[in-house]
Amino acid sequence: MAELADGSVLVAQSKGDRFFASTAGQLVRLVDSNNDGVADEQSILFDDVPGGGLSALRMAGNLIFASGQGRGKPISILRTGPTPADPLTLVGSIQINYSGDWLHPHSALAARTLPGQPGKYELCFQLGSSENATLTTRTLELTSTIGVAGPLKGDGFYRITLSDDGQTVTGSALTQIATGLRNAAGFDFQPGTGDLYLQDNGIDGLVDVNESHSADELNFITSDALGGTIEDFGYPDNYTRYRTGEFVGGGDIAPLVTFQPLPDPQTGKTSIAFSVPDLGGVLPVSLKVYGLNGQLVATLADQTLQPGAYQVRWDGRDQRGAPVASGVYLCQLKVGQQLQATQRMTLLK
Repeated sequence: MAELADGSVLVAQSKGDRFFASTAGQLVRLVDSNNDGVADEQSILFDDVPGGGLSALRMAGNLIFASGQGRGKPISILRTGPTPADPLTLVGSIQINYSGDWLHPHSALAARTLPGQPGKYELCFQLGSSENATLTTRTLELTSTIGVAGPLKGDGFYRITLSDDGQTVTGSALTQIATGLRNAAGFDFQPGTGDLYLQDNGIDGLVDVNESHSADELNFITSDALGGTIEDFGYPDNYTRYRTGEFVGGGDIAPLVTFQPLPDPQTGKTSIAFSVPDLGGVLPVSLKVYGLNGQLVATLADQTLQPGAYQVRWDGRDQRGAPVASGVYLCQLKVGQQLQATQRMTLLK
């Protein structure tokens, strides 16, 4: 969803009774006039969004970007009208042309106005791995109606620069930003710094599909590194083992934090793996566990650390050393003044 200029909300919905079988979508404006949390008005601002199965909706300036997931699901570019209630206009389309099966196709978007450059935008999208746990060697072709085209490698993350003169949108500079990503299907820019945060999905179980092989990760790229050397996050050979927090390979950029939702069944302890990025020196690190009510439960780390990968285990006890009840807790990691991540953990006994 995206918030429009008057505070109303634009949402994407798919037409038809099945999401993945949908071939068209709608962009609908919702208005909550009495601020009770329930929409009092709704209107369709654009009908028949190409492809359907809409999985991403982003807004930057006067441009709206919508996309579905995978084959036959283009990234549609639309322009807002004079007021938030006016219909949208389709002004461009970006198509990724798939060949054969592809396990993790494009599905997510991030967009922003380039600082100090009116009418200039960045659009980012992912193209994940074609298989569960092997390096992708195939490439796909990107085509568009806005003048940008080129090859795409799997396991990657990409950026396109857009220019809008109010009449025509043109694209340029198709750039690979990162590689070694299985499926970075969640990402966005930090508004204050412009740093890019990417959540990457771990490898599914190789023996038991219900028991993940590696943990989900949160990675980031600093704003000044975007578009420079292609950052390599190490998939498929470098990862954090699910449950245990063991680092395997170690040749990639260590994640900011990995997501270990359940304790190790052998020890009853929850592993939290994280990294301190190399930003030129040591950084203060705080790792704390909170209850859902916001009350501090335990402090696992509160110190200054060198850049590198770390692992902390929580034994399910509070600040006083007393066992806590089974349930859902929040683990908050702060690194330096700007890096922060929070994950939910389920403690089972």
